[in-house]
Amino acid sequence: MKIFVINGYPGSGKDEFVELCIKHSTKPIVNYVTSTPAKLALSMLGWDGNEKTPKVRKVLAYLMEVSETLFNGVIAATEDRLLRAREDYGDNCIVFIHCREPRNIDYYRKRHGAITILIDRNKARKKGFNNESDANVEKYNYDLIIENNESLQVLEQSAIEFLKFRRGE
Repeated sequence: MKIFVINGYPGSGKDEFVELCIKHSTKPIVNYVTSTPAKLALSMLGWDGNEKTPKVRKVLAYLMEVSETLFNGVIAATEDRLLRAREDYGDNCIVFIHCREPRNIDYYRKRHGAITILIDRNKARKKGFNNESDANVEKYNYDLIIENNESLQVLEQSAIEFLKFRRGE
């Protein structure tokens, strides 16, 4: 199993990059977002799941922080997802973990040998952020930076090149 931690500002193209990898991969790809449990909790409290306003993003970041502080929740949920991926595919899969928090990125890097990826898009940087998770995306030393300032076709080529490079390891 090859594990990649992917990060980038909101709107940088992380999901699009993973979808393009899924499209071109010969291996199964598992795409896990560490904020999923917080999103489920917020949905149970009335959020419709569609709108990610700055206020909603701030609450999601807060819920993740509370979960992490009290229960090591983000790590526990991710470890569970990794276990299920291994049960489903053995070691013959690629896992993308969307994660913003540097302490958790470090955990995946140290515990699982994860390679870290930043999807960088100039337009996404210019937004104002009201929570530390979104505001501090660039304050990490990533293994790989993928620029997403061109067309979708250029991002698709980046995904193809990424997969070819990873096959050669």
